[in-house]
Amino acid sequence: MKLGHPKQGPLLSVALNCPDENWLENNGNCYMFSVFPPISWQRAEKACKNYGANLVCIGDIDERNFIKRIVKDNGSGKSWIGAVDTGGEKKFTWVDGTPWDNAIADWAIAQPGSPGDDQNCVSIGGFFIGWYDEPCETKYNYICEKDINKPTTPTPPNQSTTRFIPPFTLPNSRRTTQYLPPFTLPNTRRQTTRFVPPFTLPNTGRQTTRFVPAFTLFTDVPSTQGSTGKTGAKGNSTGVIVGVVVGLIVVIVVALVIGFILWRRRRYMQTTGTSTIIQNPNYE
Repeated sequence: MKLGHPKQGPLLSVALNCPDENWLENNGNCYMFSVFPPISWQRAEKACKNYGANLVCIGDIDERNFIKRIVKDNGSGKSWIGAVDTGGEKKFTWVDGTPWDNAIADWAIAQPGSPGDDQNCVSIGGFFIGWYDEPCETKYNYICEKDINKPTTPTPPNQSTTRFIPPFTLPNSRRTTQYLPPFTLPNTRRQTTRFVPPFTLPNTGRQTTRFVPAFTLFTDVPSTQGSTGKTGAKGNSTGVIVGVVVGLIVVIVVALVIGFILWRRRRYMQTTGTSTIIQNPNYE
């Protein structure tokens, strides 16, 4: 996480009452500015809730200017805040119940959009650090806010991280065995398929039987499908070429035969016409 430590220090300070050094304190609230990874508005709100917080909800001019300075000092593009239009009518509310005040809203030029569009979540940023209504699936940074005295909620147990046991060497063997146990993907309760590659037993030169489950993340089983497919394609191409050549030869032969017949017929007619001319001796 990257935090907005300001160039002008009096307003922004790290408070001992906030969870840790990643949070900034201002007027009894703690703020955390996250830039990695950029996520959707819904996931950003969920990430903040894991800290016992919400996406920042701006209740007055001082807080608005404070957040504006955090975004400006970090210079990392747009960030999600806790404003949302749940009805698609451009009637925005704050997720923590803070009353909405149009006098505090700091919309950028031509913002917000028209009712009925899909731009129902609000970000802050841009060249002049204004507010924008955006599609909620867009991935941005986000800013969390919590009361300075509110305890941090731990991450739920079903969102466990991946367990990994690195490769190790069996006694008196030449190969190492890599074992990746089942693990739970974040935000799910489904397990991946366990994969155990072949390994060498101690004091033997024989390998165990290789086992590839129905679904695995790795495979080293060679396949001949590609070469067979290429051979079949090559044979089909050769047959097509031979067929075309034979067809052309047949057409040429037929054309020659027809031409020869026409030539003979014309020749015959010319010969016959000449022989029928009779010289009449009375007409001289």
